[in-house]
Amino acid sequence: MSNQHLVIGIIIPQFPSYTETFFLSQVTGLCERGHTVYVFCNFENKDPIIENIFRLKKFTNLHVMPLGVKKLSIAAIKNLLFHPFIFLKGFKRSGDSLKKNLYTHLCKIYFKKYACHVYHFGYSGTAVSYLSILDYLPGKIMVSCLGTAENVKPLSEPERVKKLNTLFSKAHKIHCVSEKMEETISRFGAMPEKIFINRPAIDITLFSRQHPYKPAEKIQLLSIGRLVFQKGLLIGILAISELVKSFKDFSWIIVGEGPEMEELIFTINLLHLDKHILLVGKKTRTEVLALYQTTDIFFLPSVSEGIANVILEAMAIEIPVVSSNSGGIAEVITHNVNGILCNNYDFESMGREIHFLCRNFEKRKHLGQQGRKTVEDGFALKRYIDVFEEAYHAII
Repeated sequence: MSNQHLVIGIIIPQFPSYTETFFLSQVTGLCERGHTVYVFCNFENKDPIIENIFRLKKFTNLHVMPLGVKKLSIAAIKNLLFHPFIFLKGFKRSGDSLKKNLYTHLCKIYFKKYACHVYHFGYSGTAVSYLSILDYLPGKIMVSCLGTAENVKPLSEPERVKKLNTLFSKAHKIHCVSEKMEETISRFGAMPEKIFINRPAIDITLFSRQHPYKPAEKIQLLSIGRLVFQKGLLIGILAISELVKSFKDFSWIIVGEGPEMEELIFTINLLHLDKHILLVGKKTRTEVLALYQTTDIFFLPSVSEGIANVILEAMAIEIPVVSSNSGGIAEVITHNVNGILCNNYDFESMGREIHFLCRNFEKRKHLGQQGRKTVEDGFALKRYIDVFEEAYHAII
């Protein structure tokens, strides 16, 4: 592999984020290898807790560049003062609103100012919002396809298919989080020679068991994620309604915020499950790590996924996972070997499998141990950064 120093621009909605630790791992891993990383984001999170956990301040080669109007306006004023002809020539009104057109032009200036070898869009949904500036970027273009933007949006937004076609024609490399995702985007014009697969990875030293996995008097189930329909939490509630018919000594903790909160609360109370299901809202990474240590079963009833990082985190901490067979999950979990897979939307099967594990400590422990081995063998950070680094070098 080439030792060439790279300047990499990563474009994502927010940085750093508790729910997008895969970006944190990617950014810090590249910085540790000596590359310069610019993170262009709509919102910069100043939370000192997450900065301390990932030791972000030690990286002098990491630069977070917010794309807010205020920041961009300062850059625009400087360009107008020192390069008025170039600025005015580049700014033209189109059919879009003046405000949108101005923002787009300011982004062009800003991205060019911090010239990168590669501009890596963390989501295809983010990339399609920048279609008008892709041709102006001085470096190569890479885009990641992780799940919802490819599985759901083309169904709910007919124009998205056309935009994805355009995006994939302009991109030099397309990152898929799973083989299943590669299959999905091939329907939207992505050329096979542009695609590479890099499954998620986690820090197996951070996510590790701190005390022995022991039998519990009351079983604790855990789910972590945004409260959106893709996470299948309504299906999960129906699974719990099946479980409670024959087993009652448990609680299901759901960590996260989102637009489905009200519907979930209503459904939980309608089915008289409020004593078993706890919606605890957003938690810090430290609080999440503590919850993992007290969890007996991790539950992922998602209806749409790429590969969920949370199952890798749970498996690394030797927690048995019960998951829907959604997206690329089957590329991580082999049913009854290192976890439990249920058919998508099959809440009755989910309820039965959870019931079996609740009553079978040795099975839970064995699945957890095999899950840890799976993550150690195939989902550690070094492999993850190696694949990205190789892909960046290949396109420049």
